[in-house]
Amino acid sequence: MSNFRIEQYYNCCMGRKEPNWSEYSHLVLEGCICEGENICGGIDRAGAEFFSVYGRLKNGASKAITDIISSVDVAIDVAEKHAERSQLRLDVLC
Repeated sequence: MSNFRIEQYYNCCMGRKEPNWSEYSHLVLEGCICEGENICGGIDRAGAEFFSVYGRLKNGASKAITDIISSVDVAIDVAEKHAERSQLRLDVLC
């Protein structure tokens, strides 16, 4: 169980507010690293500096919903909570 507070669940969203889930087709959890000013996703668990939950928009684009600077277990817990609340499929890609 994560120690995330509700406002942390949407730390990448405008105003830290829950997104309109109807805009999304599914959710993705990815490992990420920072390379200079760029964030690169698709990193495996061992190499990840942090984890991000992304919403895949129905048009194919992605939007970050939550960054998790913690263990992969906490990241999965947060992502599963998003999936449960949104009723969207979750793909864990790390």
